[in-house]
Amino acid sequence: MTVGRVDQARRALFLDVDGVLTSSRSELALGIPKDLSPGEVLKFDQVALGLVRRLCDVGQVGVVISSARRAAHNWTEFGRALDLPTIGQTPALGRRGVEIQAWLDMHPEIEQFAILDDMDEMLAIQRPHFVRTTYGDGLCFTTLRDLVEKFDLNVYDLLPQSDELPSAAAPAPRA
Repeated sequence: MTVGRVDQARRALFLDVDGVLTSSRSELALGIPKDLSPGEVLKFDQVALGLVRRLCDVGQVGVVISSARRAAHNWTEFGRALDLPTIGQTPALGRRGVEIQAWLDMHPEIEQFAILDDMDEMLAIQRPHFVRTTYGDGLCFTTLRDLVEKFDLNVYDLLPQSDELPSAAAPAPRA
């Protein structure tokens, strides 16, 4: 995946980082990622990252970084470091819902969107698009199921096709 172009996207995922791609669980096991260097990227919840990547690939979804971490790293850095198809970042306006709305107002080409965040600072109009994670678990199966429905998908649409399975995942022949 690569950094994308917003003019080609029709679906957007507003993505928070802490409490979504990191969690208390992942931080206890791996440590707290301090930046986007290769060693620190390994401290992100790799399963959560894989789920977001899969959703973006299958659903043709572009990622808009809405995390406070965008103050230290811009959206192109996030895209390259985390292998996400990023298409932008929200402006810093003080409240997440206001920031998301400002970005959407600048991008009328977006037809569907979802917001994935562990903090509820959304506007009333954004509630139908909001999926809340917990800092304890981050992105898990339950929140993934709710998220994919925002894009008119089913969680099982994300299953790899048989020809996509890595060879290590193939069952060994019986003797």
